[in-house]
Amino acid sequence: MAGKHAPFLFLLGVGVLALSWAAPLIRFTQGPAVTVAAWRLFLAGALLSLPGARAWRAMPLRFSLAAGAFLAAHFAFWIESLRLTSVASSVALVCTNPLFVGLFSWALGERPGRILWVGILLSVLGSFLIAWGDFALGGPALWGDLLALLGAMAASAYLLVGRRARGQVPLLSYAS
Repeated sequence: MAGKHAPFLFLLGVGVLALSWAAPLIRFTQGPAVTVAAWRLFLAGALLSLPGARAWRAMPLRFSLAAGAFLAAHFAFWIESLRLTSVASSVALVCTNPLFVGLFSWALGERPGRILWVGILLSVLGSFLIAWGDFALGGPALWGDLLALLGAMAASAYLLVGRRARGQVPLLSYAS
């Protein structure tokens, strides 16, 4: 059984390692946030473009433009937040994007269940606790917290566009 799942477990491990090193490595780069984001997206796109290029024509241009704009905004906000607040605060706040997916979905006419509202309440309370701890650090840390939340909102918009596009385009083509 383990042999059958070994390739997937290996890829999962590579993914976890890649994601867990992203914030600390970005924190120590010297370039502007937008430049770091552009290089990160360029390298990821280059890796995914060969296997995903066949179905690019299937994706409507409006999805491509909207998804690209939201993903660029996510990375620009988040990377800049890493320069202003702690890595822990930035990552915790940018990972509140499920909260914003739920709120944006509700604003678009979907009706989330009670469990989502409980989750939203808990994430808002957690965000306040993080921000409260940054009050002692002063303005730049709070500004970094706000940028991380804006990054979470942009990532949420990207995910909602992706959900709509996924009905028309294979995942690998959308990701590339």
